[in-house]
Parts: sequence; structure tokens; C-alpha cells
Amino acid sequence: MTRYATFSTETKQQLRILADEGHDLQARGVNHLSAVEYATEHGAAAYVTDEVLPSLEVLRADGYPADSFAYPGGARTDATDRAIEPHVRFLRTTPGPCIH
Repeated sequence: MTRYATFSTETKQQLRILADEGHDLQARGVNHLSAVEYATEHGAAAYVTDEVLPSLEVLRADGYPADSFAYPGGARTDATDRAIEPHVRFLRTTPGPCIH
């Protein structure tokens, strides 16, 4: 989920229904920023602090396990992987860049 904290109560209730039916809701970043671009400018630790952890925390606060992080656009580096790994069980990416 991206921008989950901004979702309306109604949207969150709809997502709860999906989760209760077995769908997995996981973190995808607060603002869906490229990990590579952000980490290049600010560092991998800042990406985790600014983009990953708040995304995980808001989902966990609403009772979701949030045990994986999906890289927006599949953009990742070894440094971002190492920075995020202590906070989740799974990192999700794509085999190549996504075209938006």
C-alpha cells in the first residue's frame, strides 16, 4: 500500500474486507519514491527512515502484519536491500524496471 495514511475510513474498511478474505496488504512506501533515486541523494538509511518505516508502521498500527516491502518500480540496490532487511521478512522487486 502506498499513501495508506491518507486513505479515507471507507477505503480502509474496504481494504479490511479484502484482507479478511485472504488478500495480503503490504508496504510499498509512503510516497512511492524510487529507492535508487532517493538513496542516491539522501542515503539508504534515509530512504528507510523517510519512506519504508512509516509505511510499515501505519499498516501495523491497523493490525496488518506488514512483513514485506515492495520496491516501487522494482528500483533497488544492494545498499537499500541491506537497510530494509532488518525490518521485514521479504523484499519484493521485479526482474527489471517498470515503465510507468
